[in-house]
Amino acid sequence: MASGAAHYHSALGSYYVGGESLAVGHLFMAAEALREATLADYCERTGRTEAQIMSGEGHDRRGHLLAWARRELIFAGDTFVYTRAKDASDGLEHGYRTVSEVRELAEPVCGKVFEYVRRAIVSLLELPQATRDQLLD
Repeated sequence: MASGAAHYHSALGSYYVGGESLAVGHLFMAAEALREATLADYCERTGRTEAQIMSGEGHDRRGHLLAWARRELIFAGDTFVYTRAKDASDGLEHGYRTVSEVRELAEPVCGKVFEYVRRAIVSLLELPQATRDQLLD
């Protein structure tokens, strides 16, 4: 959780015109860091085990389950935003995309990725509902 919040903080520092690529990179790393806690929270709330989820989703490896948790739970099943954010982050991190390509992927989805990651962080905190609502408004 702490690493996810730290990456979210770094993304905020990169959120300016032209900084969307770095912001999305940090936000995707935040989602990576939050997936275990988000999955555990989901299991607790739904009463489902990881094995039940894996079986229901057709996964045979825990790594696939964690990718599912990132996409379906943190990114709320928004495959368009998820795919663009992942491609931008991976392209930046591994250097196989140009700066222009990464920016073209990141710029249109940056605000939505912020929303998804912020929602994931807030959902893991023990806060009164009014405070949650204010943070997500």
